[in-house]
Amino acid sequence: MNSCPFNLDPMRKLLFITALIFAVCSGTKAQYLKYEPLYSSPPSSSTLEDGWYKATVQYHNTGTAYKASYTLRVKVSYNAVTAIDFGNGYLHSGINSSGYHWSGGTITLSTDVNGNITGATAKVTIIDKDISPKVYSIYIK
Repeated sequence: MNSCPFNLDPMRKLLFITALIFAVCSGTKAQYLKYEPLYSSPPSSSTLEDGWYKATVQYHNTGTAYKASYTLRVKVSYNAVTAIDFGNGYLHSGINSSGYHWSGGTITLSTDVNGNITGATAKVTIIDKDISPKVYSIYIK
């Protein structure tokens, strides 16, 4: 009589190997099914609601190097700044007969750890008749 536990008849060896493979594979699958990431992406709103917002607007005339900062109202439509209200009846909106060209305005959102919007930024460049780009850096809180 041989005392080695691995001296089994062929049928028992086959059953033992099958059970061993099943146990290893079952444990591995269970680990994958139970996997939870350490950090999950929080639910967040992907856009600002359309409407008018109070914003800090930093103005830079690249031709004269003049810079200034203003608190103005800006209009948001479809996740972009589409108008700047200067409060004196003057409105930049990209739709004009004054001969200027409006570009940019796409909003980039800032969020907190819970995915809540904490602010938004955009940059609008306007080129008018004097060809000096005027850059409006917009910060919405």
